[in-house]
Amino acid sequence: MRYAPKFDQHEFRCPAPHYRISMGGKKLLYAYIRKNASSTFRAYINQKTHPKYLLDPKNILKKLMSMDLKNRNHIDGNMKYFRHSWSKTVKGDSYDAIIFVYRDPLERLLSTFKNKFIDDIYASGIQRNFEELTGCEAEQATFTSFVEYTYNDFSRLNPHVTPQKSALWELNYTPIKLSHLNKVMREITDLEQTDSFFGSKRNASEKSVDWYEDGYDPGPLYNTSVCDLRVIAKEGRALPITNFISNEIRDKLRSRYAQDYEMIAQIEAQNDIRRHISAGGIAIAQSGEHFPANLGLRARGVAPRPQDLSLRLHLARGAGGVAGLGGQDRVDHLGDLAGQRS
Repeated sequence: MRYAPKFDQHEFRCPAPHYRISMGGKKLLYAYIRKNASSTFRAYINQKTHPKYLLDPKNILKKLMSMDLKNRNHIDGNMKYFRHSWSKTVKGDSYDAIIFVYRDPLERLLSTFKNKFIDDIYASGIQRNFEELTGCEAEQATFTSFVEYTYNDFSRLNPHVTPQKSALWELNYTPIKLSHLNKVMREITDLEQTDSFFGSKRNASEKSVDWYEDGYDPGPLYNTSVCDLRVIAKEGRALPITNFISNEIRDKLRSRYAQDYEMIAQIEAQNDIRRHISAGGIAIAQSGEHFPANLGLRARGVAPRPQDLSLRLHLARGAGGVAGLGGQDRVDHLGDLAGQRS
């Protein structure tokens, strides 16, 4: 499944660093998007020390003085030598896969708020940015005020809260949903075990608890200040995700991150089509009737959805190119058609 982003003339863009990764004999190019398993990929990349990092005069001196190379795991430390410059052409056969990880924008923003404000982990940059743009101290921030903060011009915001799509280059990506990361990395690399890196979260919020303890329900938390949320957390109480969300917040974020929601809808529509095809839901007839009505869903007793009907029409227009293809090639081609036409 592929996704090639297209950008409107006035669409915000902030191209993220991309890094070369070797895994299971496969060459990958990875788009670094914060709060989308970026700490996991950073840890994987920094397993290997690049020779140029060791030969940096500043690092040689520190080593001779037995000083700790504190910036080794920073994106401007060892990692920068694995970076693929945006100005360089990415040839089609240079990598086995070009990947990025995506997640629901609301989930990502809430994860950022918990990790950087409540847990206060490596948070000085985003907290300072929040205070400068809102005039509110970070300890007095609420999730509601954090959502309002994102309504500043994207170019002024910390990269943890800029749109995920804005980080992408105009390449043909293999998108990976965060919740499927370990499974997809196993498929891409043909490695049986990827659990040590991709099987668990790194830098996850320590207090992102989704259950109530001892029947305690803290009630709505979206207008509760960070300092009060820390008190609740220190008492061992839960901070359930659902308690941070109101209909107003959900609607605001759907509007603010429309480009991400549109991107995710396109990606997941392709996934739906691939599943239907793999399950035998689409029969390509020799008679020229390429797609039975409603993607073959009625035949399997599944009620068609409006988006299924729309995708069927898009696919029907490009069905001519499908004839002669078989098996996985047909699945890939149909998925590509869906992405191009949605």
